[in-house]
Parts: sequence; C-alpha cells; structure tokens
Amino acid sequence: MAAGEDIRNLPRAEADRLGLPDHDFWLFDSRLVARFVFDEDDTTLGVVLSEDPAEVALACQARDAAWHHATRTADFVKAVASAG
Repeated sequence: MAAGEDIRNLPRAEADRLGLPDHDFWLFDSRLVARFVFDEDDTTLGVVLSEDPAEVALACQARDAAWHHATRTADFVKAVASAG
C-alpha cells in the first residue's frame, strides 16, 4: 500500500452472496487467467493457465464485481480493529 498499490478485501460470505467463483485466480492483462488448485488441506497443488475467451470474460466479470464491493485495506483494518 505504501508503494501506491490499491489492495482491497471482500469477506467470503459477501463473495458467496454475489455469486463470485469459489476458487482463487489471478488475471493478467484481461487475457490470461491463472487459477490456483488446492487440496483439501489448502496446500497449493499448482496453477491452471487459460486464455480461453469465455473463461477470461468470466474472470473479468468476477474481478469487476469483487472490486466494486470490496473495501480498501486501510478501511477494512479500521473496521476490524474497532469490532474487537
């Protein structure tokens, strides 16, 4: 954040309510999706790369929805700290 990166947080319950994917992924240049694969213990098994236009479009839509509903980290930290 100190370097100017805008990091945001979205609780899993909110992501579920919005119908967002239940898997982690990175989106590169709105052209490449890297979907992380985990085992039942949340150990990363690998990454599946895709340039399939339909999969990329779904990832772009999920990213945009998550971004719209997410909270900036600084605000999220304040809210969590005040809840305790």
